[in-house]
Amino acid sequence: MDTHIWYWWINQIPGRLSSGIVDLIEQADEVAVSAISVFEMAWLVRHGRIELGGEFEQWLEDVIESDCVKFLPVTPQIASLAVAFPAYLELQGRDRP
Repeated sequence: MDTHIWYWWINQIPGRLSSGIVDLIEQADEVAVSAISVFEMAWLVRHGRIELGGEFEQWLEDVIESDCVKFLPVTPQIASLAVAFPAYLELQGRDRP
């Protein structure tokens, strides 16, 4: 699951996801999120782009304890290929993610 979709879904942000998408997510046998999404979410919170209504560390602990998503590791292969994506290259010299 994409970082923003994860954020909108887990925090139940109104109007961001259609009811059909929410149903698909909630009916899935398993919902997976890349571990890099944790970094992206922390970055967004730290830079004031999103709010979680409390400390990021507590929010993350609550998510992990809820067992609602499976976190997928960023393998060395994925990390090395990620810089080849045009979106990453466009961000060079600017704030990331």
